[in-house]
Amino acid sequence: MTPRALVYGDIDLNLIDGSAIWLQSVTQALARAGCAVTLVLKAPVRTSRLIAPLLAEPGITVRRPFEEHLVEGLQGSGPLRPAAATELLARLDAEQHYDLVVLRGRALTAAAARSEAFTGRLWPYLTDVPQSVPGLTPDMAAELEMIANAARYLLCQTEELRCFLEGSIPAACGKCVLLPPMLADIPSARGAAAAGIPLRLVYAGKFAPRWNTLEMTGLPALLAARGVASELHMAGDKIHDDATGYQQRMREALEGDGVTWHGGHSREEAMRLTASCDIGLS
Repeated sequence: MTPRALVYGDIDLNLIDGSAIWLQSVTQALARAGCAVTLVLKAPVRTSRLIAPLLAEPGITVRRPFEEHLVEGLQGSGPLRPAAATELLARLDAEQHYDLVVLRGRALTAAAARSEAFTGRLWPYLTDVPQSVPGLTPDMAAELEMIANAARYLLCQTEELRCFLEGSIPAACGKCVLLPPMLADIPSARGAAAAGIPLRLVYAGKFAPRWNTLEMTGLPALLAARGVASELHMAGDKIHDDATGYQQRMREALEGDGVTWHGGHSREEAMRLTASCDIGLS
């Protein structure tokens, strides 16, 4: 019997960043592992860049709650909030029982665990959680204990997070599974003989203060001052904002000398771009 997987992330697939690529990738990986996968979208579809490959993949069903009028009465317009998403997922599960439920987003996962609708079937992917002892408050520890009790597995991005959770949350012991990034076939890289003519730097992902993406845009000028000709190529269309007006400053910097902003691209296009460059920034 083919296992059925229900997948949902507190992620808008209209915007391209690492979490959106993860959601696309894990859906494809489950389908290629033999699951019948249902991916439920958080927001109305404005661009099909990330879902088009999924629609073409055997074994994947993409549900569009807004277009299918599945969310009427749950909340107002706009992307699904965690409580509404949990209620919708439970309703879909009642129509067709799923063997595993893969979720990303702590607030969403906590709401799902609290509902007890998927106890023993939850496979949450935890990133937006404390990853050090000082950050693990009693309330946060209690929430993670509740999530771990409801989960079949806890999917962890790094070995360090896996060790931290199993060492700090008793219910997580034996449930934490390492899930590293899933890489598609990588295009051939730029030839070594071409490197440095000019030096091509590349960044792909979201633009945010903690990611130092604004500082990256200063690299071509810094390198030029040292006699190194360079280009900075940046891909992505999710730009964070804050009280300092970061979004406006980031947009202006993306138009600066030596910087080429490619906007949002599919994963395949972004990988071709990065393969054409010499140094990846992260």
